[in-house]
Order: sequence, then structure tokens, then C-alpha cells
Amino acid sequence: MNSGQGYRLADRARYSSQTSTSALPKSADIVIIGGGIIGTLAAVYLANRIPGSSMCIIERDLSYTYASTVLSAGSLRVQYSIPENIYMSVESFKFLKDIGTHLQVEGDDPPDIQLIEKGFLFLAPEKMVPLITTYKGIHEKLGIPTEILQPSEIKERYPWLNLDDIVLGSYGCDYEAMFDPWAYLMCAKKKAQSMGVRYIEAEVKGMERNGNRIDNVSVVTTQGERATINCGSVINAAGAWSSGVAKLAGIGAEGAPPDLKTPLPVEPFARYGYVFECRDGPVDTPAVVVDGVTGVAFRRETSGLFAASAIQASRKFYYLMRSGKDKDSSKLEVDYDFFDEGVWPGLATRCDAFNGLKLVSAWAGYYEINTLDNNAIIGPHPAIPNFYFSTGYSGHGLQHSPAAGRAISELILDGKFTTMDLSKFSFDRIIRNEPYKELAMI
Repeated sequence: MNSGQGYRLADRARYSSQTSTSALPKSADIVIIGGGIIGTLAAVYLANRIPGSSMCIIERDLSYTYASTVLSAGSLRVQYSIPENIYMSVESFKFLKDIGTHLQVEGDDPPDIQLIEKGFLFLAPEKMVPLITTYKGIHEKLGIPTEILQPSEIKERYPWLNLDDIVLGSYGCDYEAMFDPWAYLMCAKKKAQSMGVRYIEAEVKGMERNGNRIDNVSVVTTQGERATINCGSVINAAGAWSSGVAKLAGIGAEGAPPDLKTPLPVEPFARYGYVFECRDGPVDTPAVVVDGVTGVAFRRETSGLFAASAIQASRKFYYLMRSGKDKDSSKLEVDYDFFDEGVWPGLATRCDAFNGLKLVSAWAGYYEINTLDNNAIIGPHPAIPNFYFSTGYSGHGLQHSPAAGRAISELILDGKFTTMDLSKFSFDRIIRNEPYKELAMI
């Protein structure tokens, strides 16, 4: 589900050449590991508050070929099960709707991420009714407008849906949308660079710890140049690869002392997106239809084109996670059999016209799954107070990136959350093995 795929591929080489740098800094106030949207917006928020500070982002592939950001669904929803994720969605929606204020670069055209405000439609079988009604109660308490719809009401709005096995629907009335993830990342990156943030195409190879602090980060560029960057703080925003970055800081590494022995429980899991043509397909659609029976999510892209994938709550997704695919991103390939066996049948069940669809393209990427509870990990490691996590978003990092960027900037500069309390997302719960689960996963 990615509306930016076409021109993203054409522009990769150009953007990579513009942002690679050979003059490596010897020091930086803040080093951010991971140049996707999470790391980039952290830099934007920090640079806004401490202009003139030295900040660099280490990204191993500035073409973003396998980056989760640009291979994501490009959508935002408020229909979550815990208050923190709901609040993050609301704040992020407001940021995206007013993106010109936040990411405008002087002298440039206004940023355009092709934002389309539309709600998600969740379709629930009998077993999901308690969850849907519980979510509704949470939303009402927080003042978030969502609708519980009977099958007859859904059918009136979307007559093309087959609903014989559906008991309830849930529709987001506000704070939900679709947008172009590539355009979003490029706007944010350009803003960060205009504020003095340096992007370095390199891989982190090590970190030196002095007592309870990270003193420096060692990198090797794609050209083979080596450098050691002294730093005041480090942010681990490496997404699906953030567990390996944590080990470089000694967290969860072999022989780690007791205060560092708990590893970061973030792993890369393969996900596939499929684009198909269906000229007789529906025109008036929600932003995304999330099917709790078939385990498939789909949306309309452009005239006659649709995108689909398996949802995390389904058996299909867990088959996908355990399918034995190599976790080396350079070897990740689309599983076309999975579409035929696991996705297409669900699409055809829900919409008759999809029986005649034609698969036209597909892509493969990674979710950064927090295997403890499918939720973000935001904040410092308790034993290394200048090493910060912003990772583990488990499929909702892109949509929560503005709120995440603000949150990590507050922790670094204020020592606490000041806008919204996200303390339940701290690494402390990982050490205590106390999950704080998000149940409404896609």
C-alpha cells in the first residue's frame, strides 16, 4: 500500500548523491542512527529547539531501497486500543495536516505529501465484537469520534462489500488519512538538512562506552572511509535493525553485565504489499478496509488500481513471519505464492469484482516488530542515560513519527515528557518483562 512507489525508484540515485558526504565530522552533539522518518523527525524537532547544535544522522542506504518508511502503507489511523497510541495518532494527524508550517523550507515550494483525509473501516466477526466495543469506549472517553456500524449500515455506504460473515464495523470519523510516504520522508529530510543536520551514508561498527555513557560512535562509509564521532547523545532509530545497534552499545550483547543483559526485543519480519488492477472494482472506498475475518487489508490507490497486504492479527501474517525468509534485506524477495494462497482468496470473498483482478506489481519490506508487546520503545536505557531508543513501532512508526520526534526531543532536552506522557513505552518495561500490549494491529 504505497502510493509513492513510481517516482521514488526514479529519484533514488539523485537523492543519494545529494546527501552522501565525504567530510566526516569528528564530533556531534547528537548522533542519530537511522535516517528514516523516525530519525529524521527527531532531528527536526531537536534542531528547532537547539538551533546551531551539531547533529548528524547515520544511514547505511540513502537510496532507502529497503527502508520501512518508504515501503509502508502511507496511512494514519486513530483506531487503537491504548490511549498513548491514540494520542500519538491525533498529534501526528495535526502535524501532517499542517505540514507546511512544520516542514516548509524557505524559498521552496510548499511541502506536499498528497494527504487525503479518509477513515479506516474495520470489519469484525463475532469473536471481535468485545474488542471493537471496548475500543469504542476508550475512544469516547478520549473524545475521539468513531462509529460502530451494523452490517446494514456498512452495506448502505459500501454496497460492493459482501458482509454475510461480518457482525460489526468500526469507522474512524476523524484523524485518519492516506499520504505518500516517500514524499513525506523527502520533505522531512530536506527540512532537517536546511537546519544544519548532516546525513552520512555509513554503517555503525562500534560504540565506546565510558562508565555509563556512550562517548563515541565508529562508522564506515559506503566508500570505505572510517571515522570515530565523539557525541553527547545517541538515538537508536534504526528500525528493524535497531537490536543490532543496541548490541554495539553493549545492550544484550554476549557477556553483558546484569544491567545490560536484557536485549532489545525488536526483530525484522518480512511483509509484502501487492498492487492489483481491477477495472470493475469499487470507486467509493474507505482509506483502508481491515478485514478481521479474512486477515487481509486493502485500499484503492488510483483509478482501477488497488493495494493489499496481510494484517498482523491474522494467521496469514504469522505464517509470513515464520516462512523462513532470509532476514538479510539484500536477499528479501516478494512471495507471489503468498498472494495467490493467502491474500487473493480474502479479497475475492469480500468483493465479487476482485475475483477478476490482475496482479501488476509487488514489493517486499520489513516490519520492526517489538516481540514483547507490539508497541514503541521510547526513551533512554536506564544504565546508559545518553543512549536513547525510538524504535519497535511494529508497523505504526510512519504514522506516529511526528509525535515520536517530539517525545524524544523532550526527553533529551527537558529530561521528561512534557506534551504527552509516554512513560509506559520506556525500556524499563522490557527489563521487567511487563508487556503493554497494543491489540489493534494491522
